[in-house]
Amino acid sequence: MKKTIAIAVLAALVAVPAALADKPASKPAKPVAAEKTWVKVGGGKTLGTVVTLASVGVTATPLKPATTVSGNVRLPITQGKLILSKTGETITGVKGTVGHVGGLKLTNGDKSVAVRNLTLVGNLVAGSPDASKLTAQIAGKRVDLGTATLGAVTVAGGKVTVPLSAVSLSQDAATALNTALGTALVAGTSLGTATLTARVVGKGKA
Repeated sequence: MKKTIAIAVLAALVAVPAALADKPASKPAKPVAAEKTWVKVGGGKTLGTVVTLASVGVTATPLKPATTVSGNVRLPITQGKLILSKTGETITGVKGTVGHVGGLKLTNGDKSVAVRNLTLVGNLVAGSPDASKLTAQIAGKRVDLGTATLGAVTVAGGKVTVPLSAVSLSQDAATALNTALGTALVAGTSLGTATLTARVVGKGKA
């Protein structure tokens, strides 16, 4: 049966009129359609620097289970879920949240305040300004800690990596910290960079 089909196809190709010989053998490839997938995370860490606080004389000490590694803050990740927009294998958008435990105790002279339980809120949409941010509990009240600019997100080897190429202090956080510490921080001040690396515990089509 297979030989009969092959001969029939060959005969049909030979019989193509000469006028059609210049037409392309196949249609141009269609653009790769965007798709969405999701990943659920369950553990990992975010390692980052906080540059502004040292410049204004504020000391930072980790609140367990957070630690410091070579001058950087390491915050354990609890859980979260990210919806990833993809074109081919390239991730072009990220939406969702990833939570952390622990935090930092910030001290300025005889004044101190706790910044706990940071949450990354991803809101990166292709073709739009990045609206991602970090939120945190400052003195027990959750506020937007600052805006976050996300770098190239990757998923490989059972891990998702989200670079935060820039973190800028929000007005609400600046007000809360200045009230608690007697500092003069201003909105938009750089807080440094960070890299979130989380273990993937589930994934699928979104």
